[in-house]
Amino acid sequence: MVHLSNAKGAVLVDYQYGAGRIIVLSDPYIVANGGLKLEDNLQLAINTVAGSNGLIAFDEYHQGRAATHNALVTYFAGTPILAICGQLILIVLVILWTHGRRFGRPLPLPQVDRRSSLEFVASMAELQQRARAWDLAIENIYSRTRRALTRYAGVDYHSSRVEIAERVASRSSLNREQIESLMRDCEETINGATINERQSIDLARRLREVEGALGLRMRSREVKQAAEKI
Repeated sequence: MVHLSNAKGAVLVDYQYGAGRIIVLSDPYIVANGGLKLEDNLQLAINTVAGSNGLIAFDEYHQGRAATHNALVTYFAGTPILAICGQLILIVLVILWTHGRRFGRPLPLPQVDRRSSLEFVASMAELQQRARAWDLAIENIYSRTRRALTRYAGVDYHSSRVEIAERVASRSSLNREQIESLMRDCEETINGATINERQSIDLARRLREVEGALGLRMRSREVKQAAEKI
């Protein structure tokens, strides 16, 4: 039975199918939110579903509702929002590509020296201890002490130990013979005299005692190394 029609054909028809009836509406706008308020479309929708006491099923497949789409994309469909988002994504990709592309020669990374100034000292001390190079250890310590003594005495570094001992003894309370004997023992060790670990430790202790008695100050580099060691 045709209930509504227009110049193009039937708009609303229904027919018997099995134990029920099928109602075909070719214009879904009549029962859409925007169309219900027009004319008597609301009354038509009520009459269409109110004529049966059984189960009512809505088939929207033939109205193009069978295809599934992303809800967010469907919401913004037909608006310039999707085009704007696409342009923004393209701009971001271009910026990332330009920043990741090198236009000049590669620049070396800054080299930060993370090594402590005491690492060299510790390595040399361990090497000398393993090699039992006691004479080399005494040479390192004695060279520094001799420079300090010559500065204290006001003489040249290559002056004889006798002259250095005399000038140091005249300016301090230390005994000249003790200073000269200590310098002699160190120089003989450096020149190849036999020495063991205990004797080398004793010589190093005596050198430090002389420096401490004279109040000889360490250089700024040695002060820094001592502070780092503490």
